[in-house]
Amino acid sequence: TKAEVERDYPSTKVSTVIADVAVATEVDAAFDEIARNLGKIDVFVSNSGFLSTPSTIASSDFDDWWTSMETNVKGAFLVSRAFLRHAAKDAYLLNISTGIGHMPALPGGISAYAASKAAAIKLFEYVALENPGIHVVSVQPGVVQSDMNRKSGLVGQDHGKSRNPAPFLLSPYNGTIAEGNTADK
Repeated sequence: TKAEVERDYPSTKVSTVIADVAVATEVDAAFDEIARNLGKIDVFVSNSGFLSTPSTIASSDFDDWWTSMETNVKGAFLVSRAFLRHAAKDAYLLNISTGIGHMPALPGGISAYAASKAAAIKLFEYVALENPGIHVVSVQPGVVQSDMNRKSGLVGQDHGKSRNPAPFLLSPYNGTIAEGNTADK
C-alpha cells in the first residue's frame, strides 16, 4: 500500500510503523516516530478491532473475550491519547466503529465485541468533549464483509445483498449531523 500511494501520489510522504494498539509503549513509540517523520498529525483514523470467538458469556474463554476489551477499548484509549499529543491544530480523529454499540443485544455470541465497541463509542464522545479544537467523528459503517465479519456469521451489508441500502451512521460529535438508515424502520 505504501508503494502504491507513493507511486500514485509522488508528492505525498508516507511513513509506516507497526505497533500493538493495546501496548502503551509501542503506541507511544509509533506516534513519536510518525511525528518525527511527518510532523504534526492532521488526520488520524482509529480502525483497530477484535472479535472474539462467538460464544455465549457462560461458555466464552475469558482471555479470548477480554482481548476484545484490550483491543477495542484500551487500544482506542492509547491511540487517542498518543494522537492528541501529536495532533495539529484543527486535526481530525475518525473512529471507525460499529452500529452494534448502539443496538440492543443480539443473539450470536458477540457480547465482547458489542460491549467493547459501546465502551469505545463513549470514549470517543469524551475525547470530543475534552478536546474542542479536534474534530472527532465516529463512523459506523454497518456490517462490512471482512475476515472478522465472516467469523461473526453476520451477513455483510457492503456486497449488494443486504436489505439495508445505507448501513453507515455518523456520530454527532463536535456538531456533525447524525445520518443513518431508516429503511428498516
